[in-house]
Amino acid sequence: MILALTRTHLSHTEVKKKVITKLAKIADVAKAKPKEQFTSLAHLINEELLEICHHEMDPNKASGIDRVMKEKYGESLSNKLQDLVVQMKQHSYHPQPVKRVYIPKTGTKDLRPLGIPMVYSYCTPPQTRFGIKEFVWI
Repeated sequence: MILALTRTHLSHTEVKKKVITKLAKIADVAKAKPKEQFTSLAHLINEELLEICHHEMDPNKASGIDRVMKEKYGESLSNKLQDLVVQMKQHSYHPQPVKRVYIPKTGTKDLRPLGIPMVYSYCTPPQTRFGIKEFVWI
């Protein structure tokens, strides 16, 4: 049961639409006022959005330096997301270091580095998930 979505009665699609609509408005302002500076998109972040990110995340993603997998992070998810939203809106969120592993390069004996973030980092910032970059960096 998805508690945050039950409270607001919005489907995943409706939450995404709301965010995309807000992003379109921001894009309009950016086009109309090219010198306008946007200092934060935190007002777009809410528990529902992060919950959608969490539920859409691949459960087979490797664990980060904390060794926590998606299923384990999902325990008490609502409380964790509330804390995360508060941190992001207060600009006190700082991503943790990523786990560095080396994987083989295709067709060679060389290795290339790969960074694996912690589970909650897959949902932060949600910009990458819902196309905020495409709207804002016009």
